[in-house]
Amino acid sequence: MEEEPIIKVDKLRIVYNKNSPAESVALQGVSIDVMPHEFVIIFGPSGCGKSTLLYSMSGIERHVDEGAIYVKNKNLVTLSAEEQLLLHRKDIGMIFQAYNLIPTLNVLDNVSLPLVADGVKKSERNAKAALLLSRFGISQFADRFPQNLSGGQQQRVAIARALISNPDIILADEPTGNLDSASAKTVMETLINLNEEAKKTIVLVTHAPDYLQYAHRVVHIMDGRVTRIEVKNDMKVKRELKVPSTLPIDLLQIKKGSASEKDDLHANDDVFFNTRALARYFDWSFNDEEKERFEEIARKFMAGNFSKDLLFEALHEPFREGGMGFYKQRAIHLTNEIDEILSLSRSLKQCIKDKKDIGMKIGHVAEWLLRDYSGEVSGKQHERIKAGVLKRVSGEYDRHQLQQFLDIPFDDGGVGFHWQTARNLARKLEVIFE
Repeated sequence: MEEEPIIKVDKLRIVYNKNSPAESVALQGVSIDVMPHEFVIIFGPSGCGKSTLLYSMSGIERHVDEGAIYVKNKNLVTLSAEEQLLLHRKDIGMIFQAYNLIPTLNVLDNVSLPLVADGVKKSERNAKAALLLSRFGISQFADRFPQNLSGGQQQRVAIARALISNPDIILADEPTGNLDSASAKTVMETLINLNEEAKKTIVLVTHAPDYLQYAHRVVHIMDGRVTRIEVKNDMKVKRELKVPSTLPIDLLQIKKGSASEKDDLHANDDVFFNTRALARYFDWSFNDEEKERFEEIARKFMAGNFSKDLLFEALHEPFREGGMGFYKQRAIHLTNEIDEILSLSRSLKQCIKDKKDIGMKIGHVAEWLLRDYSGEVSGKQHERIKAGVLKRVSGEYDRHQLQQFLDIPFDDGGVGFHWQTARNLARKLEVIFE
């Protein structure tokens, strides 16, 4: 027996301000099927109708001129408002670009809020919310308010809230739009994990082509029409993620006071690797205890006291057990990135020490700096970036001078980046050199 779509959109047409000078056709006869456990990305430029389509699937957008939207074989167009609300509460979790957290509620109450309408007792609500916070590595933020979290942390709270009712469907509207590149990657890896491990059906809207690799299928939309549907990954084949193997570790060894002075001196002598700059780079809002724990873990890894596999364990283990308590995919991503940063640091120092192959290594550093930059960089700009990095490494520039150089218009002798890009790149370089 052929499997039924969990979501079916049939010839959907939505027109705003109909029969007026401001008439706008948002969707023009759109038809798509989403299968259970599938990861579908709706892709297109701003204003193409992709968010309208997503909100129609959720039942939030109730203005439908023609067509039907079936979720679990129920036509949203013919359901009453109460029936739609019940379907949304039970079967659909929504993740927004702007997080939409309640600023007057702490993290635990934000996550548990959807259960209030279901009459779930507070003790049970809090227990379920606490479990999700632990799963996403944000238990330590339970009592904080949204404004005291970074963007990446807020989005993880929003994902936890979307999952509190254990829905089968997750709809995500530009969930990485307000995030830095590292946090955005973590969110995408989290969604992959929910799709593969928890078997959630994911429909995500984005205009960023870098994320298309994550999908099983990509629905391309232009001017309110589906222009093509592209298959990216076979649903039957598990997508590859670089997961370090799990090895036992005595996390008590990496708590405060466990590293000898010799270890720290060796680490500082061996690499240009600034743990405080590393925390800034990943945009975390650490309290003092978390900051101290992370810096200790980073120093132990730098000193060679444990392997990459054990670094993953230290980042993933619960905070109360001596680790950082990061959600698994977050810990995987950070392990790979910290390992790469360490390698860059060591090789850069060695090139400077040997006075050999400096130009080639500076080129590698420049490529790493630009990896998450989505804009275009000309060949001449790239050469100036390398020149700026070399001046920073040689001590001719400090961080602020490098930032200024990256920000100065190209015709005036600089690189010509937007000031925010210039600031972010200058800060990123401090992770491997200060």
